[in-house]
Amino acid sequence: MDIRMSDGRHVTKYSAFAAMHPWTNFIYIALVLVITMFTMNPVILAVSYAGSLALGIYMQGGSFIKKNIMITIPVVIFSVLIQPIFNHSGVTPLFYINDNMVCLENIIYGAVISLLLIAVIQWCSVAASYLSSEKMMYLFGSFIPSVGMIFSMILRMIPLMRKRYRQIHDAQMGLRGVENKNGIFEKIGHFANEFSTLITWSLESSMETSMSMESRGYGLKGRTSFNRFRFTLKDTFTIIIMLVCFVMAVIPIAGKKLAVYYLPVIYYTKSGVEGVLAVTAFVILTVIPMIIEITGDVQYKRRSSYNER
Repeated sequence: MDIRMSDGRHVTKYSAFAAMHPWTNFIYIALVLVITMFTMNPVILAVSYAGSLALGIYMQGGSFIKKNIMITIPVVIFSVLIQPIFNHSGVTPLFYINDNMVCLENIIYGAVISLLLIAVIQWCSVAASYLSSEKMMYLFGSFIPSVGMIFSMILRMIPLMRKRYRQIHDAQMGLRGVENKNGIFEKIGHFANEFSTLITWSLESSMETSMSMESRGYGLKGRTSFNRFRFTLKDTFTIIIMLVCFVMAVIPIAGKKLAVYYLPVIYYTKSGVEGVLAVTAFVILTVIPMIIEITGDVQYKRRSSYNER
């Protein structure tokens, strides 16, 4: 997969998990997101956050943190600092702001909500690394081509628009000279002109893409297309392990064995052995891609060194 470095360079990083079948990647992301979004247990959410953070850093490096920090900070500020000021459902007062009680339970509840939202955002960012537009077209293009097209366009839209804006900005800079000599209102006018050019370019390109795909018969019944993906025994074995871990984790969660309540008082159910097995299964589920990535990277380096000889 191609990764953009901080200095603008593009490097190619081998990814063993991304090289697997698209259904393997999609099923993994779906299973992890289902467990993450439907529980408020802090242990499960902490495991999900740590797994997505480690995998994201491995795949994208420091840019993963830079991309998510701008979303993480507002979420934490709103959930932990602002939300408790307006919600007074707790029973353990910490201090008062204009006779409004700020409770410990609300702060803890906000922290858990922040952990859930950040974990989901990070998993979506990881999914963007594994599920390319080509894979989304393969997954959904055959039976719901409209949805496949929408997913493909969404995944491609943001990086493409960034690239086009840099081209437009560089061209405008060359025409008008050094930008620092302009005033603030002139800069705003230049940005509006560049943004208008970007929107016009994007609309024209989308129309050309639509007519091109229509001329090629996209969405017609019986239409076949080439794909380079092959479902192997490794994919089958990986999916079976993922499903087993998912079932072991989701059954106690659905049975309220790992339920945690924060308002008005903090209460959690004693899970016992079932809870330990559920957390262990979810830990295994989150580290499956990392294990595949590390082992695949080792094998890739061995093959590369052997070929150099």
